[in-house]
Amino acid sequence: MKVALLLACTSLSAFAATPAQLDTLVKSGQPVTIVDLRSTDDYQRGHITGAINIPHRIIAEKRLPPLGKIVAYCDGLGSTYAAECVAALNAKPGIQAETLEGGYAAWETFTNVTAEAASVHKETPRTITYEELQATQGQNVVIVDVRREPAVLAQAKGEALKEKLNLAAFRQQSLPRATMTTDAFGQLARLKGRSQRFNGAPSLIVVIDNDNESAMNTAHRIQQSGYKRVVVLAGGEEIIRRGGRSGLARQGAAAPVTLDPALKPQPLPTK
Repeated sequence: MKVALLLACTSLSAFAATPAQLDTLVKSGQPVTIVDLRSTDDYQRGHITGAINIPHRIIAEKRLPPLGKIVAYCDGLGSTYAAECVAALNAKPGIQAETLEGGYAAWETFTNVTAEAASVHKETPRTITYEELQATQGQNVVIVDVRREPAVLAQAKGEALKEKLNLAAFRQQSLPRATMTTDAFGQLARLKGRSQRFNGAPSLIVVIDNDNESAMNTAHRIQQSGYKRVVVLAGGEEIIRRGGRSGLARQGAAAPVTLDPALKPQPLPTK
């Protein structure tokens, strides 16, 4: 049976299959088409076995036969095109499409792709922009705060002391659906549970630092643990201070962030 896998992100669609559900569906022999919506380069670097590649930029114009059930996936690292692609697929005759929860990163996590391959090829954590993070609205997002204390950082860099940004207030105002933690590895251990294996990657982990180094190191360690759905906020704490602006040049359409000084962030439970 020819199996093609259409990749998409769960948080962007009302209909989504978890990696475990997709795995069961494929193993059962039921007809399903799996389509990878990522770029051809990303597809060639790695994809779900049996998946076909239809880059998201051409999905609306692509003529397809009545394929029946389709599961679609993006990279699972903050992409925003999955919902539109699934809607375009469902507008075609004879197709019933849904997304793959957490995209390809969740699938890698579920299939236990760990650091054994990293001895040959070291993974470089992906970055997410301020605008991309804002677009998630915090849905299925866990912010990992790895910022160093301002006094220690100022001494190390020989710079003036800068007050630490109230990251909890930013999360509460700009990403109300997100959770936040400083203990990423404790949270990952809880996700593994007694099985000592991830059943998927339900949350996008976004690591934020203030020294241009700690976030990359932490994200790499998370990847090495087998959890692939992790990104680093490009610009870290400083880009939040600037509301998405890079220096004096405006990036995108994001408005500067103004944190309400009267806002008292509520305690945030970790998942």
